[in-house]
Amino acid sequence: MSEFFDVEAAVNYEQKSLCVLLLDTSYSMEGKKLKSLQKGIEAFHKEITEDPTSKNRLEIAIIAYGSNIKILQQPALVDNFEMPKLQTMGSTSMGKAIDEAIELVGARKSWYKLTGQPYYRPWVINMTDGEPTDIPNIQSKGDEIRKHVDGKNFFFFNVGVKGASMNTLEKLSSIQMPPAKLEGLRFAEFFQWLSASIQIVAASSDVQTDSVNLPSPSNWMEGFKIS
Repeated sequence: MSEFFDVEAAVNYEQKSLCVLLLDTSYSMEGKKLKSLQKGIEAFHKEITEDPTSKNRLEIAIIAYGSNIKILQQPALVDNFEMPKLQTMGSTSMGKAIDEAIELVGARKSWYKLTGQPYYRPWVINMTDGEPTDIPNIQSKGDEIRKHVDGKNFFFFNVGVKGASMNTLEKLSSIQMPPAKLEGLRFAEFFQWLSASIQIVAASSDVQTDSVNLPSPSNWMEGFKIS
């Protein structure tokens, strides 16, 4: 993967914000869930395209996982983004998808450094409605994720769709960013929130984004309460 990026030329030298979407496309997502997820991604792409700052800074990568994993979109600015057609495929290889995302983030950060592009801390968003079928030790995998998060290598955010084991996602999350449950099929609202959040980050001068105030997730998160 790193060799693939090495031959790629930088489009511009704006500070980059990488967002890797891990999308559960196992058979349990078939039907309304998958259709709503597809529409949400399309709306997300449209909003980013219309924002001049994000258009030049945000790179999107998409990894789908079912029985196997498939990189549907390598990291790319919206102008070079090809909208994937999501299709269901078997069980829930979430572990392999997480490993692929970690490798991809590391390779892309190395490429940013190689080409002299500053970057914000990447985001990895995992959306699932089930439990992983390929993680024998959930606690160990969670520790690995938390090590990366604590080391400020990336943010990792689990979003549970109806049917997801929130207890499992809790074990695969950090204290700083606990898992959230999607209310119904509000994928569009989630991606609107994500778009607004990334636009705030992209316009920020804080590279690590620890002090950036993100929008309220009340439109899409089940059980959200203002503290």
